[in-house]
Amino acid sequence: MRGAGARWRTLALVAGMSTMLPLGIIAGPAAASAGSLPTLQQAFDNVGITAASDASAGNYDGIGDSFPAAGLAADALAPGRSLLHDGQSITWPDVAPGSPDNVLANGQTVAVSGAGAVLGVVGASAYGSTTGTFTVGYADGSTLTATVTLADWIDTSPAAGTDILATTAGWNPAGTTPVSLFYAAIPLTAGQQVVSVTLPSIGSSVGKNVSSMHIFSLSIGSPGQQAAGAPGAASYYDEARKDCVGTAANNGSRVWYTVADGTLSDTYAPTIDNTDVKSLDPIVTGPGFAALQPRDMTYTVSSPGGTGMACEVTATDAAHHFQLVTDYITDPSAEAVVMRLRLVPLAGAPSGLSVYLRFNPLLNGHGGGGSGNAGGESATIVTTPRGPVPLSYSTNSFTEAVNRSYATPIYAALAASSPLRAVETGFAGTASDGLTELDSAGTLTSTAPDASNGNVVQTVQLGLGADRSATVALGFGSTSRQAVGTALAASATPFAATYAAYQAGWHGYDARLLPPGGAGQHAPVPARESAAYWLSANVLKASEDKTFPGATAASLSSPWGQAVPAGQPASDGLAPYFGSYREVFPRDAYETFTGFLTDGDLATARQMVRYLFGDMQLSSGAFPRNGLLNGKAAPDTGGLQLDETADPILMAWQAGLAGDSALYKDHIRPAADFLVANGPADGVERWEEQTGFSPSTMADEVAGLVAAAAIAQVQRDTASQRLFLATADNFRRLILTTTVTGNGPLSSQPYFIRVDKTGNPDAAYSYTLGNGDPTSYDQRAVVDQGFLELVRLGELPGSDPLITNSLAVTGKTISAPTPSGTGILRYNGDGYGDCEQPVFSDCQVTGQPWATADQGTGHPWPVLSGENGEYQILAGNSAALGADLDFMLDSASGVGLVPEQVWNY
Repeated sequence: MRGAGARWRTLALVAGMSTMLPLGIIAGPAAASAGSLPTLQQAFDNVGITAASDASAGNYDGIGDSFPAAGLAADALAPGRSLLHDGQSITWPDVAPGSPDNVLANGQTVAVSGAGAVLGVVGASAYGSTTGTFTVGYADGSTLTATVTLADWIDTSPAAGTDILATTAGWNPAGTTPVSLFYAAIPLTAGQQVVSVTLPSIGSSVGKNVSSMHIFSLSIGSPGQQAAGAPGAASYYDEARKDCVGTAANNGSRVWYTVADGTLSDTYAPTIDNTDVKSLDPIVTGPGFAALQPRDMTYTVSSPGGTGMACEVTATDAAHHFQLVTDYITDPSAEAVVMRLRLVPLAGAPSGLSVYLRFNPLLNGHGGGGSGNAGGESATIVTTPRGPVPLSYSTNSFTEAVNRSYATPIYAALAASSPLRAVETGFAGTASDGLTELDSAGTLTSTAPDASNGNVVQTVQLGLGADRSATVALGFGSTSRQAVGTALAASATPFAATYAAYQAGWHGYDARLLPPGGAGQHAPVPARESAAYWLSANVLKASEDKTFPGATAASLSSPWGQAVPAGQPASDGLAPYFGSYREVFPRDAYETFTGFLTDGDLATARQMVRYLFGDMQLSSGAFPRNGLLNGKAAPDTGGLQLDETADPILMAWQAGLAGDSALYKDHIRPAADFLVANGPADGVERWEEQTGFSPSTMADEVAGLVAAAAIAQVQRDTASQRLFLATADNFRRLILTTTVTGNGPLSSQPYFIRVDKTGNPDAAYSYTLGNGDPTSYDQRAVVDQGFLELVRLGELPGSDPLITNSLAVTGKTISAPTPSGTGILRYNGDGYGDCEQPVFSDCQVTGQPWATADQGTGHPWPVLSGENGEYQILAGNSAALGADLDFMLDSASGVGLVPEQVWNY
């Protein structure tokens, strides 16, 4: 998602609507004047776009290469289709792939008819950038000249004064380097009628190492006035500490919302890894003040309805004596986040209170702005039967995650149950930002409707009903028509009706699950524990993508997002991509899978198994560290981790899929064979920081191989069964000889260490832990609780002296008291977390996010208390189990969402 430019998709508005922008007139056959000049399309003399199935006609660069038609069509550049870019409406030439579709600029004069503010030029060069002069001819005989530079199609950075219109993952027939088309806008003389355009004189032929300029489209239009302050302040993602998360309990509504700091935060559509919202912040104005909710109000949060999937935030401004109550859900029948806002004046409240919403989009996961301004989006205002509606859009779907072939252009529109009283477009952090204006003047003052290619914001004033409430919908779509139509329909539907349908979907799902106590359980479960159960079960289900069933995100948030730039180009110049925890990690997927087994959702558990083996597994039989939703490698996919190859095998056995012969032969057996050939110590352990012999990794390998042997037995593959069992026995013996020290400094009795770097756990071998800590630690002095995998997976009894003594060691070494109870650190010396002074690393300021410097301070992880609780169940220690559960619930944020880490104080 880092990199240049925006690429825009179709602007086809709902019937009865019109944009505030006059549409462009496209150079085509109808624009020719009495046959005296050819139109641009009639002058096409080069084939630059072909279908993958027949790329032989293509010759964009003189050596038979061409743009792939499917790649351009993904960004709405398809024959005859229209799209909006930088406020300009562009209609793509209606030419079939494999036919002449561009002109080699060599001084030709073509007929172009129309009047407007700009001439839009779409093209690219080959073998270096090219620069030339366009001459615009007017009806009165006068002319206008403009010099334009178009970058080479393999450049990811556009030339000055241009931006990227579309990028594809490679060229036909077999190119793997991204290639781009660029857009340039030539200002026209006001009031003049254009009749012709003369192209630059670059060259009339293509050939290897021959520079050429290719012109695909010329269009005349009048984009709306641009807001001041482009491209706006640098954009960032939002924080991971969520108050609420939610989505409809069906696959028809592909949108997920989150609430952080009391307001709408990261919102994902149409896939769970595609961030589209930075924030949607309420602002209340009154005599002499403007109160921004996250800045000037306190808030409480609750989840009505018993499913945990709806969110109600009550924000209070004590200084100005009012409350703002906002309910959040999604529309089960559309891709829209639906909100109900109610203004509640308290005693002493002033008269004349007004409610505004400030929308800061991050469409397609990048927000532009700042010096990098990579992946900027655009915004405009459209006119509808219900009045003006703000529309933001980004067709910059191609990012540094080049394997995200499922990415699409995205549009977002904001509408309310009553007409909006004011709508404004601007750039974040500048004078045209609605917040800036409300803070300084108490009203919206900018009149420019457009903001192009930057970090945009749109601010609206709500029209409240007699009960001081309004229903607001943020609608999404791959075209402006979809987004605007969705927002209008969802906001016009009574909130109570949408809420009832939303909750009914989740209650229907929950009715198919086991109750909190399990099947046959009749004893009452305390209310707090019961609510946590249903919330957890539904969050697990909400973490599954709806386009790729079985693909479950590790989390619906991204750690330290507020510190991660959303508008800086990647090292390859492409737009940034920040999938973070919203990708699929096989180890995390296994934890989610066991949750589905526990709550009785066997269908989703099985779908996860089929997804992992069918979409993610590598040809070697192994599994990657993580992957995109389509199973392909992500930009941060690193080396292999053997527990992530073992876990899917175990999942297949536990899901009851041992009888699937194709699954066994094509997937399970190759995975087990990979473990046999490469185990037990290859790659890093579960904290992804150290190589060596890890008790947690090896425990998973043993379990995976035992499961593979059991499946092989069902499949009557006796030879593989014996091999897998023999290897599992060998690995289990190695756990005890390679990860247990008998002479370590933490106990006089043997205990498990975090990782053995040498194969000799008694060796005085020192290593650094990473995360900014330069200190060398003796491997015998670093411990974690990964050895509990041996108990959870049935490889050692919980009463084994090695287990009990190791727990005694970790209890003294990595237990961490907090106001919520005693938590557990990942390991002693951990530096992965927000900075807290004093620390061993070089982080300087308490609270500094780890993401800004890759260093910090490790804090307690509530999930480790969950792992410890599983051990306490097996050990029959109900008091310790209760303490672990209480710590997790007391550490939760918002409506009960358990975080990755918590502060020690």
